[in-house]
This record gives sequence, C-alpha cells and structure tokens, in this order.
Amino acid sequence: MYQVLRALNCKIILLDEVHHLSSAGPRQQRHILNMIKNISTLLQISFIAAGTPEALSVFSSDEQMENRFKPAGLPRWQNNLEFRQLLQSIEMLLPLKEPSNLASEHGDFIYNNFDGTIGDLIGWLSVSAVEAIQMNKEKLTRELMKNSNHMSPSQIIN
Repeated sequence: MYQVLRALNCKIILLDEVHHLSSAGPRQQRHILNMIKNISTLLQISFIAAGTPEALSVFSSDEQMENRFKPAGLPRWQNNLEFRQLLQSIEMLLPLKEPSNLASEHGDFIYNNFDGTIGDLIGWLSVSAVEAIQMNKEKLTRELMKNSNHMSPSQIIN
C-alpha cells in the first residue's frame, strides 16, 4: 500500500464516515489509528476525517490523533441564494421530463421541511422523484413531496 500511495504522489486522504469506527473494538480502533499515524508520518500525507459528532470519540481515545484532527463543523444550509442554486442543480439531475421549479416555486416549502443537511435534501428529493415516476407524474409537486415516504434523520431518531 505504501508503494502505491507513493507512486500516486498522494498528498491527502479523505476518511469518510469515521463515526463507524466507534462500533469497532478497541483493538481494531487502535490498529486503524496506528495505520493512519504511520502513513501520515512515513509518507507525509495529510488526512481529513469526516463523520458525525460520534467520530470525535474515536480520535479522543488517542492523544496523538486528537492533536492531529481538529474538529470543524459544517453549517446547515440557509434559505438564501446558495440554497436556491443548490435546488436548481439538484433539479437538473432528477430524471423528470417536466420542470418542477424547485427553487422558484417550492424553495421556502422545501427549506422549511428538511433537516438542513445536503444528504437529507438529496434523499428527500430523490425519493420524491422516484415516487413521482411510479405515479406517472413527470414533476415534483408540493403535495407529492409532502406525502413522500422519505424519513429525515431527525424523524428516524425521534
């Protein structure tokens, strides 16, 4: 593995969903954290770790790792121009024949009914689009989105 990373001239490795490490046993966690430290030190590769707040406990179990990884949260989306542009981008990717006008007609409704994360937004709109196609509709409507079978993370937890 070291030779491959060196040959690729790799400078950064992104570790996604690090919070899943918390379900590993202490021995497995230690092994993985030591591997990250060795790769970082020997090859001078930086690591970026992404995950839920639970991921912090994985790194806090090792003082060296805790010093290497400084937490930084991502802000939730705001109901602004960037959010409207995001809705337009997502709409262009949906396999629907008719325009749904998500940004202009449904932006406030969508904003007020999602958890503020891009994962929840894409999940909700994707499920709604699949349901629209199954119902022989070719665009998303407020009613269709409202009655979608999508469950946001906050609904699952509660």
